[in-house]
Parts: sequence; C-alpha cells; structure tokens
Amino acid sequence: SAHSLSPFEGSEAGIVGNAVEVNMFNACGWSLTSQSEVTGPREQKLVILKRFDFSHSSMTMTSVVEHRPSGSRGIYCKGSYEQVASRCLPGSIPSDFTAVAQAHAYSGKYVLAIAGRPLKTKGGGERFDKREEVEKGLILLGLLLFKNPLRPDTRDTIELLRTGEVRSVMITGDAAGTAICIAREASLVAQGTPVLLGDLLPAGGPNGGGPLAVAWKCSDDDLNRMNELLLSNDWLKWRNNYKQWRKGSTCGARGEAGAGASSQAGAEFLRRKTEPIQNTDLLDGKTAAVPISDEEYTFSTEELVLSRLFEWCELAVTQRAWEWLQNQESSGDLRRVLLGSRLATLKKGKVLSSSKGDSSLAWELLTSIRIFARMTPTGKISVVEGLMSQGLITSMSGDGGNDSGALRTAHVGMALSSATSATVVAPFTTNQPSVAPLVGLLREGRGALATSFAGYKYCVHYGLLNSTFKFTVVCFGVCESMSASYLQDLVGFLAFSWALSLSRPAKILGGDRPTSSLFSLMTVSSVVGMWVINTFFMLLAMHLTMSHEDYVPFPIREVRLTHWWKRSRNWEATTAFLMYTFQQFWSAVVFSFGRMFRESWYDNISLLIMAAGGLGF
Repeated sequence: SAHSLSPFEGSEAGIVGNAVEVNMFNACGWSLTSQSEVTGPREQKLVILKRFDFSHSSMTMTSVVEHRPSGSRGIYCKGSYEQVASRCLPGSIPSDFTAVAQAHAYSGKYVLAIAGRPLKTKGGGERFDKREEVEKGLILLGLLLFKNPLRPDTRDTIELLRTGEVRSVMITGDAAGTAICIAREASLVAQGTPVLLGDLLPAGGPNGGGPLAVAWKCSDDDLNRMNELLLSNDWLKWRNNYKQWRKGSTCGARGEAGAGASSQAGAEFLRRKTEPIQNTDLLDGKTAAVPISDEEYTFSTEELVLSRLFEWCELAVTQRAWEWLQNQESSGDLRRVLLGSRLATLKKGKVLSSSKGDSSLAWELLTSIRIFARMTPTGKISVVEGLMSQGLITSMSGDGGNDSGALRTAHVGMALSSATSATVVAPFTTNQPSVAPLVGLLREGRGALATSFAGYKYCVHYGLLNSTFKFTVVCFGVCESMSASYLQDLVGFLAFSWALSLSRPAKILGGDRPTSSLFSLMTVSSVVGMWVINTFFMLLAMHLTMSHEDYVPFPIREVRLTHWWKRSRNWEATTAFLMYTFQQFWSAVVFSFGRMFRESWYDNISLLIMAAGGLGF
C-alpha cells in the first residue's frame, strides 16, 4: 500500500510508476484496481485512506489503510533503513539491525526498511493530518532487498570516459554501502583502492559524546588494504608526531606529510602487498608487528588532508557529512595541501583557489570526493554547482525526478529515460537506459566544437586573404571579372563553408580537448600563420610573373578607371585570380585537417568532391 503506482493497461506489468515499486508490488501477488484500492487473494482488499508520498527530506513513504472485510486499520511505512528505524519503538529493533542492513548495502543491494502499527477501529477519532504524528511509534517489520544488476556496458563506458580525461563521480540517494559497492563494480573505484566514508559522528567516537563532526572510516572489506597502507613507516611516524602536536607537546611536528614521504608510502603500500607486515617501533627502533585498533582506522578531516591519505584512497560522503563540510571554513594549511593536489591532478581546465570561490571544506575537498551518497535533490544541485564554480565543465545524467534539478543546473544534462519528468528539464534525452550514450554525446560535442572553430577560422582567413588579394590588384591597377568574383564568393566560399561543417566526430573519445577560446594561441596562430604563408606565395607568384621574359606591364594610364572590365585581361589579374582562388579553396581543406576530434578530411565526402571539383576547374 505504501507506493505511488497507478493502474495502466497499456504497460507490460499493468501498472506504471517507480521501477523499484513496480517490482515490489508484482512480487506480493496482489493487484491494483485503482490508486486507492488493492485487491489480494481470498477476496481480501486494502483501501488506502491516506497516503504520504515519498519525501526526500524524511526518505520515507507512508499510507493509512483499512483492511476489508475485517475493518481493521493500520499504518505502513517504507523508506531508508536509517530513517525508518528512527521512527520505530526501540524494543522492536534488533540489536544487530544496523550492522545487518549495512552488510546488505555493502553487498550491492538496495535496502529498504518497512514498519507499521495498528490503529483503532473505525470511529476511533485518530487524525492523519500531520506526517510526523503518523510516522511515530512504529514497529519494525523487516527489510526489503533489491538487486539491480549493473548494465553490461557501464564498466566499459566508465573506462572510455577515463580515457577521455573525464572524471566520473557518483551522486545518488542510495545508502553509502550500496553506492560504494556499485562504484567498485562499475570501475569508478580501482581494484585494491580503499574507500573512506565520511559521515557525521560524535567527536568522541560512535559510543562517545561531544559535538558532531565528520569522521572518515573504511568498511570491513577495506581493512586489510588500509592496514597495508597505514603500516608504512613514514605514515606512522607522521601520525605519531601529529598526535603529539595536537596534544600540545613540543615534541610533535606540525604540518603535512611531504611529497617524498607520500611517494615512499606508496612504495611501501605496494611492497607490503607481497611481504609480511612489520613496522619499526618509533621509540627504540626495534622491528615488530604493530597491531592497529579500530580507532586507528578513523580519521578526522584535518588528519585525512595533512597526511595526504586522501591521495591514496577514494573518498565518499553522505548528505549530512556534505552539509557539515559546507559549513566549515578551511584552514590555511588544509587549503594549501588541497590546492596543490588539484594542481597535480586536474590537468585540464582551470584550477581555482578558494580565494576566487568558496572557502569551505566542502569546496576544497570537492574534486577529491568520488561518491556522494544519501543525497537529496538539493544536495545533488549543490555538488554540481560546486564543480561548476571551480571552472570545470560538468555533465549530469540521471533517470529520476530527483535528478531534475541537477540535470538542469549542469552544463550538459542527459535524461536516461523518456518516461520520467527529467526529460522536461534535461536538454538531451536518450531512450536507452544506460550511460553509454554519454560517450557519444561527448564525442559529438567535441567534434562539433572543433568543426565550429574550423569554420570560424576559415571565415576569418577568408577575410584576410581577400584583403591581400584586393591590395595586390589595386597596387597593379587591375581587377578581376564579375564572373570570377561570383565563382569565389558564391560557389567557393559558401559551398566550402557548408561542406566543411559536415565533418563527423571521431569514433574514439580522446584524452585531449578542443580549445574553447576564440583568441587562444592555437586559434590565432593557425589563422595568422595560414594567412602569412598564402600572402608570401601570392607575392612570390606576382614576382615570378613580372620576371618572365614575355611579361608586359598593364598600361593602367591608358584605360579609364570607369572601364573596369577592360582591366581584367592581363598578366597581373590572371595570376592574382589563380593564386587567390586556389588558396581560398585549399584553405577549407587545410582547416579540416586533424583526426583528434573529427574524422579525417577525406572521410568528408562533400568536402572531397568540392575540393576535387573546385581545384580541377
């Protein structure tokens, strides 16, 4: 009963709505006769008296139902296991409930909790106006587990995007464990790389007190990987000094781990995968196995950054951790380390310091976080806006209504289904329920940008070349015929501009990106360089013409200025016409060179025919 489905005979399942709810409802064996009535076996019927639709803030959905023919009433609630458990009576929640739910999530399953409570019979006088009043005092009924297998092309798509120097991140409303498991399956997280999850915990630990702060901790599956990493001698030495400094001891050393220590830690990390784990005692220099307690695997944000541990692990955050980071100012030490990391890793685009944007920890850590879990629609928008504020070109893909805001905010939004509200706001839509079309979209985008700049450069070069031609004929007091001008301007320039625009994108998404600046060094130098070369050969052709033994200068003083048609039959006009026409036609081919973003110029059949016909003529 806790669903938002509607009966629809035209669909395969006979109902329409959220895919998870459709599968959940079909599994129960009941039928939906109307939006407010569900029919079951043995003439059982549930009438939905009140429905509270799914709320992204509460992450729950609740309905008040009446069973017929018995007339008993009850409240049923489903949603995220954390939120449902917080609305249940403590006595109805098993002691290992959270551990079991998290274990299912880390195995890649979508985990929903269900709860309910009976109501007084009809006429009891209980009101159902406020959601908060309805969703309290519930009894936990169990967990609903869904497994959505990864689509076969997802992993290959992520690899193609990585080859194209595109950093992929996951922004999802699912549980953190589910998101981390799927990220591993999709190759968002490399094999063997630990994932540190940032969540809001009391400063004194899960069982302690104190103000809430973000603590970073890995899952049990990553403990061995983290153990190998943390038992690096340089890392343990830094952490010992860091703790002493934090306690106010003069023996401690303040500051982040150096680049040398970081690289040595990486070497230790790789070596210890094949060698027994041992460590040099920091006090007396003796070698011994060093056990590390669970507390040692939990890190503060300051420790995570200053130790540069974030460079060796992938980071994941929850919505509440993200909000906490947004409200925390970044210290100068953290800002310096994180800016240096961005300069080293973001090879493309702009790398902005926080002085040009936000100065929060969230803004500084943003490009180091791979997974955003339990995100609300507003949270998804804030992540996309943060990436854009750092000068990064951002694309967003999604298939749900909760993705609509982020799809609209991003530079490029692509809805993965034509049957959701996301298609209304997303500029691009695919009927294929997969992220694979995103690679084609990027190829098309880069190819279109490269082709647009090729057309722009051809037009600018045409104006410069025309100026050179006009200057040449004016200096010699000659001119070309009207038919020649029509050939150059109408047949030549317009036809070649059209043919140049028909270039198709490259079949492979490369790592480089086309320039996006009209006045970049590459754009200006290619136009000016081409113009200088053509001007040189124009002058060289005129010099060779004048040096010919049969050359006779045009008698300009014997022809009236108004008799322009008489000034087109001479050596100078013929040479200038041939050189200018050839250069104009051939420059369209030259500006089509390159196979990085577009197919080769000879694969553009229209341009090939135009070039062969124009130059042959």
